[in-house]
Amino acid sequence: MSEKPVSALKGPLDEGKFPVTFELVPGRGSKQKWVEQMTTFIDAAAAEKRLAALSFTDRPGGGRSMSSDVLCTFARSKGVGVLSHVAAKDYSRNEFEGHMYALDFEGLRDVLLLTGDFPTEGYKGMSRPVFDIDSVWMTKLVTEMNKGLPLNKSVKTGDWLFMKPTEFFKSVAC
Repeated sequence: MSEKPVSALKGPLDEGKFPVTFELVPGRGSKQKWVEQMTTFIDAAAAEKRLAALSFTDRPGGGRSMSSDVLCTFARSKGVGVLSHVAAKDYSRNEFEGHMYALDFEGLRDVLLLTGDFPTEGYKGMSRPVFDIDSVWMTKLVTEMNKGLPLNKSVKTGDWLFMKPTEFFKSVAC
């Protein structure tokens, strides 16, 4: 990444301003009409520059939908701030940590951490929830990631080596 991504929400809040966001709910599929409508809206939001961020939900109501990550990356490429929702229902703690590093790699700094809704019907049956962690534990893990998680002990010195810190600006909903 050539430029260092920053939080679209932290700056305005630090200045005592109220950042305005607009929530978008991805649908199911990748070639349906909603995709064109959403990308058109993202283009308009980029041109208008009135919103601090577009907020993309993570399968609300436990339903099936396209991953919001690709839409967050698309919106960010257009110069729009994004708030990525991450719901615990689909993640083990290890998968959640990996997912957060992927968001960090993509420069998606603003995250809304949620426990999530119990999944609804999936392909030929009920989807099984994970719920290994909840929004409280997700927040704790992201806080630790922002400090730099322990990686392993140095063979030479016995001192702990740490991951490079992430720079997430986190918000929470239960």
